[in-house]
Amino acid sequence: KIGRDMQRIFTQQPQDIMVSKMLYGMDGRKMSTSWGNVINITDSSKDMYGKIMSMKDELVEDYLKLTTRLSLKEIEKIKKDLKKGKFNPKDAKAILAKEIIKMYHSKKAGETAEKEFNRVFQKKKLPSKIPYFKISKKSLLILDLLVKTNLVSSKNEAKRLILQGGVSIKIKDQKLKIKDWHENIKLKNGMVLQVGKRKFIKIIK
Repeated sequence: KIGRDMQRIFTQQPQDIMVSKMLYGMDGRKMSTSWGNVINITDSSKDMYGKIMSMKDELVEDYLKLTTRLSLKEIEKIKKDLKKGKFNPKDAKAILAKEIIKMYHSKKAGETAEKEFNRVFQKKKLPSKIPYFKISKKSLLILDLLVKTNLVSSKNEAKRLILQGGVSIKIKDQKLKIKDWHENIKLKNGMVLQVGKRKFIKIIK
């Protein structure tokens, strides 16, 4: 009110301000690209789905209210179903993910992203579509391999991910966790490199 009175004194047209609740990043901190806790509207449907499913459970209600076109009545029903144990937070996140993807991609893209997510994270299978990297060398140091395939932006990032247990190689049905960043990798046709939960690349000889 004081602001509107001051505007009148200075012969300005009084203005109204609409505010909304702050939307936090997926980890509960404020959104920051440097922290990697944002969902960009330009993200692929696959990345959107994966990011939303990794979100903290307590943030789902705010995201449903602030980022989707669901009515408050529909959101309230989801809250009640969660409290009654009719479904768990993972199911609520799946609803949220598909609603957001429907707005920025399509309904079908959301359904496809859900199937792909379940394939990789529930059934523990490789993604149905994996980008490939063609290479003629017989072997490479793991740090060089990760940088060459663009799975990481630098050797320092590669070292950090290896020390955190975030790098593995899958050859046929065998999955090997890389523990030593000095390791020299023998390159085999069809082997798959995985970094983190969502980055994959297939080696083609």
